[in-house]
Amino acid sequence: LGDVYKRQIHGSSGHTCALDRDGGVWCWGNNSSDQLGVPEGEEPECGGRNCSREPVRVDVPPATALFASGGGTCSRGADGIQCWGEDRVFRQMPTDELSNAQDIDFGSRHGCALTDGDVRCFGDSNFGRLGARSDGVIEVPDVVDVEVGYDHTCVLDTSGRVLCWGLARTSVLGSPEGGLVTCRAGELSASCSPTPTSPRALPPSRRLSVGDFRSCVITTEGTVLCWGTWSDRSVDRFRCHWQTLSLIHI
Repeated sequence: LGDVYKRQIHGSSGHTCALDRDGGVWCWGNNSSDQLGVPEGEEPECGGRNCSREPVRVDVPPATALFASGGGTCSRGADGIQCWGEDRVFRQMPTDELSNAQDIDFGSRHGCALTDGDVRCFGDSNFGRLGARSDGVIEVPDVVDVEVGYDHTCVLDTSGRVLCWGLARTSVLGSPEGGLVTCRAGELSASCSPTPTSPRALPPSRRLSVGDFRSCVITTEGTVLCWGTWSDRSVDRFRCHWQTLSLIHI
């Protein structure tokens, strides 16, 4: 990418976007949902697929931040949040209220935004995705990072504490100190935690990273700890690895 892309790079499952030094937005990768900001068929040749191997310039005003989802991309500029692509979560995002958001992250049916230490989630509220309040406000103060998985969310606060909530499939919430409840949506039911709660025995952390069905931290002592599932290619199926109360040292 050379020396142009200095400010930020943000990627999702199939595409990546970058900010240049002048606030210009460039994207490349999959374009099946117009997430590159150019109509299908107008991107550079990509072997018969709707994609681009080359970064393409998106026709949006200069931006100061980028937020990518599975099917779209958003930028934040002087005029607030602008989004392009086809992502169902975008339709439920209160963009006018998130113009000052430092970070926005997206899952399969919900997203969460961080603004001045406060977190607000939006989208599908089933299975605790938006927390315990109807307005999506998460009552956890002093948050420095918010990370959204497929159906769950975790945050890191200034004290190094990690709290997670949402659908508890594949043990993405660890073994929550607050326990789990049964959430229902129509005829479906599943274990979840609408209330943010810490994975049991997780030490203070300084970095947080969340994937679709797993979560990892770097502790204040420099140890990497993960919980949830990932693919074991040797047996071609998903396996869950547990060590020391739902945590695994890497």
